[in-house]
Amino acid sequence: MFEFSYFHGTSKIFLDSIIEFGLGGINPNFKYKNLELLCFLTQEAEKKLLKNEQYLHLRESVLAMSEQRFSDFKLPNGQTVKTNYKHNGIYVGVTKARALTYACLNRYGSEILEHCILLYQIFKTFDENFKLPSELNLFNIEKYIGMEHKPILIE
Repeated sequence: MFEFSYFHGTSKIFLDSIIEFGLGGINPNFKYKNLELLCFLTQEAEKKLLKNEQYLHLRESVLAMSEQRFSDFKLPNGQTVKTNYKHNGIYVGVTKARALTYACLNRYGSEILEHCILLYQIFKTFDENFKLPSELNLFNIEKYIGMEHKPILIE
């Protein structure tokens, strides 16, 4: 019998939850309505930000994430790769490098949380009074802006 290690890269933001519930014990995107918040922000962006360069740069990934689907991503060399924006389970890698890359490149440890924060910041640049619906903002995403978030690797 062979033994394999699997690795998960995330942010310290989720460490307490992982310790309490285990890796994959809860999905914060659903428990704290982060996915619903992203859907709300995406709908608002589609109405109000279609001329905003920052939003247009994120648009395809934001739409794919809010719709929980795969998306084709064109690389600078012209190649196309399929990206997975479905967040219905825990994702692990078989190499430390892959998990570390995710943990270090994804500042908040969650693509959905990161995109919620990015969209929120874009809206705030145009409307300082922009508010998130409290019934969808259970994670209180504003408190993570500007904080240092350490990447973590779980084996």
